[in-house]
Amino acid sequence: MTLRYGAATMLLLAGIAGCSAQDDVVADPTTSPEATPATTSASATSTQAVPQLVSVDANRFEYRPGMYGWVSPSRNISCGIQMYDSGNTVFGCQAQQAPLPAVHGHHDQMASEGPEHDPCMWPNPSVGVLFEHGVPRHICYHQGTFSLEPAVADRSVLEYGETIRVGDMSCTSEQAGMRCYQGERGFFLSRESVVIY
Repeated sequence: MTLRYGAATMLLLAGIAGCSAQDDVVADPTTSPEATPATTSASATSTQAVPQLVSVDANRFEYRPGMYGWVSPSRNISCGIQMYDSGNTVFGCQAQQAPLPAVHGHHDQMASEGPEHDPCMWPNPSVGVLFEHGVPRHICYHQGTFSLEPAVADRSVLEYGETIRVGDMSCTSEQAGMRCYQGERGFFLSRESVVIY
């Protein structure tokens, strides 16, 4: 009888000691919060999914003076910055596959209004976003405005996690798509969505 109570007492004391040790670890102010795994934290999960961003030398993507071009690793998205002597700058991206704009309409490359002149109504339109006077606009292209020759494209892949900057214009290649800004305005372009900021 005494032996049974003694064993039970020992187990109870070991359990209490185990709880105390656990409480000490959590309450220890010298323990770094980063060292404590937070597997249920949404912020920890999202932080793990974000790659380390790296700024690249824009000269790597300059295929002519003032002309920069790059493609996503999937080759679905091609982008460019075209700076002309006149002071005019063309900046944007286009995709082989992306959602059509909700509203079609006149585009500066269209000769006139009407469905027959709307690139969004043509077979296999090239969809993208173009900055016009610093404002991004979701449009359809009637030609490969930012398409690169295959040889140039082979040397011009903006890898996931890389960012190219030219003046106040920048694009970051992400696994989900391409995110670009000019000043405060920007857009995100992917196969599934186009978001204007």
